[in-house]
Amino acid sequence: MTGLDRRLREWTAAGLLSDVQAAAILAHERGKPGGGWLLQGFIALGTSTMGMGLISLVASHWADLSDEAKLAGGFLLLAGLGWGFQRQDRHPASLWREALLSLFLFGVMGMIGLIGQIYHSGGTWREALLLWSGLTFPAATLSRRGFIPFFWTGTLLTASLAWIVENLGFFSQERELLLMMLSVPLLCGVAAAGLQRLPRARAFRDAFFLWMAVSGVPVLFAADLAVGDHWTSWAMFSQRFPSQAALGLFLGSMIAAGGTTLLHPEFTAPGRRLTLAMLAGWAGLASLILAGVHFDLLGAPFSLMILLLGGVQAGLAENRPLFNALMMMAGIRLLMIYFQAVGGLAATGLGLLVSGGLILWSIALWRRHQTRLWNWIRRWEEAA
Repeated sequence: MTGLDRRLREWTAAGLLSDVQAAAILAHERGKPGGGWLLQGFIALGTSTMGMGLISLVASHWADLSDEAKLAGGFLLLAGLGWGFQRQDRHPASLWREALLSLFLFGVMGMIGLIGQIYHSGGTWREALLLWSGLTFPAATLSRRGFIPFFWTGTLLTASLAWIVENLGFFSQERELLLMMLSVPLLCGVAAAGLQRLPRARAFRDAFFLWMAVSGVPVLFAADLAVGDHWTSWAMFSQRFPSQAALGLFLGSMIAAGGTTLLHPEFTAPGRRLTLAMLAGWAGLASLILAGVHFDLLGAPFSLMILLLGGVQAGLAENRPLFNALMMMAGIRLLMIYFQAVGGLAATGLGLLVSGGLILWSIALWRRHQTRLWNWIRRWEEAA
């Protein structure tokens, strides 16, 4: 019995649905193209394994092949994958369609490396990935599932950031790295908002939104802990002002995010106010980094404000998983504040008892009031 079957039986037994309505819902859901993230992950695993097997097979005879044979074989392989994809395109729910498209994209990446090897282009892996992103964008838009847009946007972001770090010399400059990292979630959010009104770009909008969430929380914790001098070299921070490139990237990201928040028609009034408040907290955290302020808990109010407001924003958007995740992160940060405040006392017997009790009490409190908080957020939006 699936989760949907179980919930439908519970709702039918409670009188919320009739048997006819439950059967209609079940038939509608089962008629959709199957496969969530787990199934897409297995598709990615299968296609990646096939790609590695093909590479290993070719590599064992690589020295015996001429350059012309290598290029001809590569282009014939891409043509075959494209032909197979076109055949499967008539069946929107076919898993082979996404598998062939994934193999085609990996094949293009392999051909870029092959051409670079044969003609000794001498480019870096970052430039190769940027080239791959440009060449495969039209093909990536043909995907009807979430894996390929998520992988494509992640590759583009990784290659772009690596290129910026390499060319602007940020590898050994902590403050520049932090400013660049703080810019990433903002740029992902701007991209997601820009794609909001394009129905065909929904998968890419969701991918950028997911990357905003995935990158935003680690970056927030990294910046918060940097203010507390947990892993950064503050002597370097105090010696000079950050480079114009790093500062310009961050300020440009803040201006773009603020302008999008103010001008985008999809924002409700409460959502706009919450987003602007989160951006103010983001700017406050960056200001502490720019000023080289060193105090253990000074960044905590900003990170807590951003996490809590983000949770409320997720509640307004009716995104329950993101709401739960951000509230959990806020709880973790509160526990970190406790451990930072008591210091070595937390390692004593009494300290461990108090710490464990505090964790269990926090879990019980969250389980008790989670639904109440969710409902309060929904009522607040309706009142606004």
